[in-house]
Amino acid sequence: MNAKDKTNTLARYNESHEKFGISPKSLGWGGGKERQWKRFRAALDFSNFDNRPIRTLLDVGCGFGDLGAWLIENNSTIEYSGIDINPALVDAGRKRYDLDLSLTDINSVAENSYDLVVANGIFNYQLKHENHKEYICRMLNRFMEIARIGIAVDFMSTYVDFVRPGTFHCPEALVVDVIKTQTKRFVIRNDYMDYEYIVYAYL
Repeated sequence: MNAKDKTNTLARYNESHEKFGISPKSLGWGGGKERQWKRFRAALDFSNFDNRPIRTLLDVGCGFGDLGAWLIENNSTIEYSGIDINPALVDAGRKRYDLDLSLTDINSVAENSYDLVVANGIFNYQLKHENHKEYICRMLNRFMEIARIGIAVDFMSTYVDFVRPGTFHCPEALVVDVIKTQTKRFVIRNDYMDYEYIVYAYL
């Protein structure tokens, strides 16, 4: 992400964090924990279509590390790591949860270092200072470099009756075109949440 959009992104989430504290609302999610947990369940349903065991997971744009806390609450044995670019969110998450959260740029993560790479909601706000579609393509390719088994990434759908200014609803064809450069095995799910979908890519 370019410097100007990074500054804008940090400011947006810092403002929400100051207003709402440790809450899904601070991360731009409505509907509280119930809807947040639906996204977590959808991400981990990745394994419904592949029998290779997931032992390590990287959560890109982890925020407070809520996915890691959800894994613990559900007695998962997956080793969780979360990375984010926002110091305030990472610091708050570390204080609340005993998790591996770090202030890390995605480009510094080693290739083939995690079984599953997960990203929830990180592409939902339109970048203003670079081509947003190109940014998504770069990031998806980076995720697939890092992952040993696959990736699970969610997006807002284009099949909606309302678009909030400043948001980005990603065409499914864009995501598929990127994934198919690396693998022919992928799943698109539109069944778990209105106006959202998740993509699994199996490597």
